Amino acid sequence: MATRLPPRRQNDPTLGKYLGTFSNLNVLDFNVGMALTHANYYFSYGVHWVNGGNIQNEGDFMDGYPAEQMVQAGFRNGLTENLALAVNA
Repeated sequence: MATRLPPRRQNDPTLGKYLGTFSNLNVLDFNVGMALTHANYYFSYGVHWVNGGNIQNEGDFMDGYPAEQMVQAGFRNGLTENLALAVNA
């Protein structure tokens, strides 16, 4: 089932050029992170979408998105030679 734009949006300069065509949006972005490790503990921090989607080939179609930050900490310990325990938060 095709979705139709309301008449007032069909002449929109941003959306109008995509009517009846296929849009190809390519975004280049990257992630950054670091981790501090110990034999039994670790702490890591990372940022996803650092550039916010600002390197793209269709600049009018998408304004970008906010970077996301992640923090993780955990404990790990070998119980036997073949079994380990890991807890993350």
